[in-house]
Amino acid sequence: MLVLLGLALALLPEDWIERTLGFAPDAGSGALEVLLVLVPLVLGVLLLTPPLVHRVRRAARSGR
Repeated sequence: MLVLLGLALALLPEDWIERTLGFAPDAGSGALEVLLVLVPLVLGVLLLTPPLVHRVRRAARSGR
């Protein structure tokens, strides 16, 4: 879900926060928008990795 949120935010224009709020909380640098895209992507990947590793290890032990 977080990965999808990050991807959806990545599709928005670079200055969507400035347009929506009417001011530039990051002084127009785009850093806040980048963080809002990267944080959900990174968290999503980190949360997905352990279950995937567990499945691969379990499959390797069972001989699949």
